[in-house]
Amino acid sequence: MKRLIILVGLLLLTPGFLYGAIDPASNPGDTLLASFAAASAHWRSVIVPAAMTVFGLLITADLVLEFGKIAMSGKVDFSDFIPPLIQKTLMIGFFLMLFQHGDWLGTIPDSFAQLGDTASGQSVDPDNIIANALKIVLSLMKGLSALHLIDSITLFFSALVILIAFGLMAAHLIMAYVKSYVMLALAPLVFSLAGLTHTRQIAFNPIMANIKVGAEILLLKLFLGLSITMMHDFAANVDNDNGSIFVMIIMSIVMASVVHMASGIVEALFSGTVAQTSTAGLGTAAAVAGGMAAGAMGATKGAAGFGAAVKAASNFAKEQRAGGDSSASTFKNLKSALANDVKRSMAGENHGGSMGGRMAFKNSSDSIGTAQEKFRKGQNDIAKAQTAVDATRNEEDAQQAAYHNKG
Repeated sequence: MKRLIILVGLLLLTPGFLYGAIDPASNPGDTLLASFAAASAHWRSVIVPAAMTVFGLLITADLVLEFGKIAMSGKVDFSDFIPPLIQKTLMIGFFLMLFQHGDWLGTIPDSFAQLGDTASGQSVDPDNIIANALKIVLSLMKGLSALHLIDSITLFFSALVILIAFGLMAAHLIMAYVKSYVMLALAPLVFSLAGLTHTRQIAFNPIMANIKVGAEILLLKLFLGLSITMMHDFAANVDNDNGSIFVMIIMSIVMASVVHMASGIVEALFSGTVAQTSTAGLGTAAAVAGGMAAGAMGATKGAAGFGAAVKAASNFAKEQRAGGDSSASTFKNLKSALANDVKRSMAGENHGGSMGGRMAFKNSSDSIGTAQEKFRKGQNDIAKAQTAVDATRNEEDAQQAAYHNKG
């Protein structure tokens, strides 16, 4: 009973714990992203000078190779120098611009993010996601009541699942932003490869990578905005529609899986093929399905255990009734075993096994105890009968002795 009271108290105090543990006004998500942005800027300031040195050395080597080849051809004409010189000058100017104004690359994911907010009709950022998740969870927690314990437990665990799902979705958005910050910091190292003709194509990869990250942020904001809107609609109907809470659980898991597929979808869009990662979110659903299957197996085991409990109770009843009508005794034995199991569970004395298995063991033990008691009683009856036989025999012997003495 003490554990039950503690559980009810925790359920009723959970909203307060949530407000105390997570304060949306403190903007933890923005603070984390600002830390990564500042670190990215510092890393870039250190990397750019080294990258420009490599860029200059590669350009020098490339110019020597290019114009040396022209000079060694034996047919030197000024017009042969002009086209490659103009081409290399434009290339050098373009990448020097990226070295000096690397923040221009940051406008690519920022533009996609702004487009995502506009399309979703709300500001979708990590703090806003957590704040909306807390609003949804706290609206569910209003239904907690000590008078409806089962419903309260269902609401509590449902709210926990939804909060975890939204936390995972917010983490995906944070990781996308962090990915863009890291790319901005390391991009100059790849840009330096533009100094050599043979590696120049690699130098354009960070630009495409930034576009992909921006598209990923756009998709995440669209998915998350839709999730927030749907969850608020379902939460508003919880009081009027008991099925809404289960729909919310399913939808939160499904949307977490969809959000997990965002990077794969972007990769499929740019490559023209459906990459394996574009369906990676199904792994989340598969994990949930696996959990449901495990739950079903557990339920099957529980049902099997309960069947064993009924059989043991019936056998015990037959022992008690000695072959007569044992239906009432079977129910009585089940009731007694259930009460004993609940009592031991509350006392913390049950360690493993299903309730049905423990009830079957209890009835089997009682049946064995009854059989042993009957055996001992039988032995006592036999001993008494033997004593009576011995007494009768002694009496007969005494009578015969008396008869011989008279003769």
